[in-house]
Amino acid sequence: MTYRESRLRRAEQLQRWADANAERAHQHREAAREINDAIPFGQPILVGHHSERRMRRAYERRDEHMFAWLHLNERAAKQEAAAVTIIEQAERSAYTDDDDALEKLQARLAEAEARRERLKAYNARFRRTGRPDTDGLTPEDVEDLRMTIRYGQSNGEFPSYVFSNLSSQIQRLKKRIQEVAAYQQQAAAASSSASGCTITRTDNGRLRLTFTEKPRRDVIDALKAARWMWYQRSWWGSPGTLPAAVAEAYGITEPTA
Repeated sequence: MTYRESRLRRAEQLQRWADANAERAHQHREAAREINDAIPFGQPILVGHHSERRMRRAYERRDEHMFAWLHLNERAAKQEAAAVTIIEQAERSAYTDDDDALEKLQARLAEAEARRERLKAYNARFRRTGRPDTDGLTPEDVEDLRMTIRYGQSNGEFPSYVFSNLSSQIQRLKKRIQEVAAYQQQAAAASSSASGCTITRTDNGRLRLTFTEKPRRDVIDALKAARWMWYQRSWWGSPGTLPAAVAEAYGITEPTA
């Protein structure tokens, strides 16, 4: 199961829980309404009357249903919001094990670099002519420029922090592309491996263990006990710490170089 599939399955589960809690909340609301409708409007509790105990219990049961209704409604709303957030994140994210992750990230990198060049060209024209010539800018670029002027952050050109943010974004995308490319190469090697996993030594001396499929629970527990960490769809650990049980189960040994 890919990470995207895992996240979408989580969203489906949250939505099921939200629907179930919303249905339970509705049932509690209807029960409270039935109890309330059975109480004569404006009828006080007659202290000392034979109906006192029954009336007090009716009010208690009504309040219990009302509190349950409010609590379950709130829980259902939070679960549904969490499900929507996961789906929205999945739509705009490039997860490491997506088949098209590199294409998505490279497209974002190209767009960020193109935007930086557009804004540089605009600033150069503005400094040369003193006029805001927005030719070549996208509607989003123009709106961002208007916002900087409106809030006093610019005298008509894009401020320096915009370029700093773009440069940081470009550097993050380049690093992410390298990470995804390395993972995909490692995953491809694991898929072609007879054991279903590969272990390599990285440039910084750490070990990277990648499985084609999710390993058994005892394997995960052994790696955690040996202080191996899960990161970028692989397990990372220090040399000399590969658990013997894991090495025997998959027929692997630590690389020497």
